[in-house]
Amino acid sequence: MTPFSSWPVAAGLIFIAMGVAFMRASWRKYRAWPRVEGTVVALVRQTVVRSPEIEYRDPAGGVHRVVSRMPYPQRLAVGARVEVAVNPDDPADAERVNLVTALVMPALMLAFGALVTVFAVARLA
Repeated sequence: MTPFSSWPVAAGLIFIAMGVAFMRASWRKYRAWPRVEGTVVALVRQTVVRSPEIEYRDPAGGVHRVVSRMPYPQRLAVGARVEVAVNPDDPADAERVNLVTALVMPALMLAFGALVTVFAVARLA
């Protein structure tokens, strides 16, 4: 057994911890933040895909624009109505409500971490 024999276990546990942390943050955001309706006003190319720039009115009546952190190249067009979760502490901070995106990535991290950990522990035994 070498000093590097257990690194896959550590990597798997790190992925599990990251998945749990991201899932908690996403769940809190989408459950606790107030929701408003927004309109896609532009599609902004950030990398290879485009992300929607969304204009929305916060619960206090202020108008804001935010470029989504998650790209949605498939079905959004300029003028589309979307649901937006608004940070109650900073109304300029918002994100398009998309439960699949919010939970799929953390779930994949959890699953990958669990698989790596199980196989690494089985290999060490």
